[in-house]
Amino acid sequence: MVPTHFVTLDKLPLTENGKVDSKALPAPSAREVTPHGVVVPPRSATEEMVMGVFAAVLERADFGVMHNFFDLGGHSITGAQLMFKLRAVSGIELSLRNLFERPTAAGLAEVIDGLAWLAKAKTPLDAAADREEIEL
Repeated sequence: MVPTHFVTLDKLPLTENGKVDSKALPAPSAREVTPHGVVVPPRSATEEMVMGVFAAVLERADFGVMHNFFDLGGHSITGAQLMFKLRAVSGIELSLRNLFERPTAAGLAEVIDGLAWLAKAKTPLDAAADREEIEL
């Protein structure tokens, strides 16, 4: 497990028992919370929709479409929540594997757009019944 933030402290706050008082630890500043790199805004409606679900699940909005879900603090449980919400919003059947293969909002938007295109491009099986058979 890799920490998502590093905060420098002069001294750790301790309880009366000498243990670290996690409730007294300071929250990371905005500078420390913001991921490294350039924040790329959504470039399509699908990316905007995926970013909205990312923000809802992660409870933060200080990232761009190229930031990795897991680097932003996501884990397997929040990943399952994310995919459930994306299925509900997009109407596209997504698997958790899609998240592990494409962990960015841009990557998941491409998967959603591709699966939506495939769903529209498929020829219904009923069209095959309309074909006429000929003997050669």
